[in-house]
Amino acid sequence: MNIYKTKVYRILLNCIYGFFAAAIIAFIVSRFSSAVFVGWLIFFLALAVYFKVIIVDNIMTVTLDEKTLTVKKGKKTDVFPLDKVSFRAKIVSSRGENACTLYAVDSGGKETKINCELIGITQFEDMLEKLGVTGDKSPATKLDTIEKNN
Repeated sequence: MNIYKTKVYRILLNCIYGFFAAAIIAFIVSRFSSAVFVGWLIFFLALAVYFKVIIVDNIMTVTLDEKTLTVKKGKKTDVFPLDKVSFRAKIVSSRGENACTLYAVDSGGKETKINCELIGITQFEDMLEKLGVTGDKSPATKLDTIEKNN
């Protein structure tokens, strides 16, 4: 059984990003208002919304065993049976920042998007290898070629 948890450094990094985002939003709004109170209010509101949406809602524990992938975020738990779900992943890197997204597609074609940014890229890549999305267990992609007659 493999367990992947949210990394503390990813939370701290996102706290720093949230602070700067809230400061920029408050600065822009304060240019349109003469009251200092409004700028501070916007700063704390933007910071609270950022923390809730980006950090708190994405704190997760992912458990992978032989039969299931279980994703627990807050009070919500999603269970994906490995024999009935296929997975694909997307990793986007930009200036040292990584966005890691796992997509689970069930047999009915319903796709579930799982934001795995807070578990970090190292754990995410390890999980992809254990799931068989990458590495030796991943399926080969067959390419059909058509030869043109000139």
